[in-house]
Amino acid sequence: QKVKNALIKARERTEERKFDNRIKAKGKLIISDFEDKGDFDKWQTINATLIQSDQHPSSDSFSAKIDFLPGKTSAIKVEKYFQNNRLASNWTPYNSLSLDIFNPQERKTKIILQIKDKNGKRFKKNISINALSSSKIEIETSELRRSLDISNIVQLNIFLWEPSKNNIFYLDNVRLEPLAKKELESIINLTMDAHPYATGDYFDFTHLKNKWLKVDSD
Repeated sequence: QKVKNALIKARERTEERKFDNRIKAKGKLIISDFEDKGDFDKWQTINATLIQSDQHPSSDSFSAKIDFLPGKTSAIKVEKYFQNNRLASNWTPYNSLSLDIFNPQERKTKIILQIKDKNGKRFKKNISINALSSSKIEIETSELRRSLDISNIVQLNIFLWEPSKNNIFYLDNVRLEPLAKKELESIINLTMDAHPYATGDYFDFTHLKNKWLKVDSD
């Protein structure tokens, strides 16, 4: 059993290194910023409405007003867009899924965010949004990959489970974000500290000067 556990841990470390060394996106990928009709065509509504609004945008001029209707489960989700767009369905190069949401109600309200991969595996997260407040929701791909194949995402779903009343939110700037600049710089600095020749100056032996014996030569 000890050998088996050691092999599992070694495999996990190898996978972590492969993930850390993956080709990383240089820019963000906007899934929806709701500035034009095409963005709304990406979304399917179930017992809910989704319309363009000029209220509470977090980027540009418009947001999407969601009205989750009472009764059965109320949801908005993206599916066909991922199925028809290989670039958008592969989240591996990105650091996180991010979206901005505003709660105009005078009560704290919970939504459920679900992400599904091609094998039907699901990641779910309950998210509470304070009354009269905006919130940036961020899910890191390093967290998602523990339960999903992030190279083939087929669904992004935001829903309420059988709400007893209407719940209104404003959604904007749904995007996949690259590694933040400060995080990237941190990784580079750690690499340079661990590998002094990573700077490209292969003849900088100053960190070894005390280990060298100086002798005169003829």
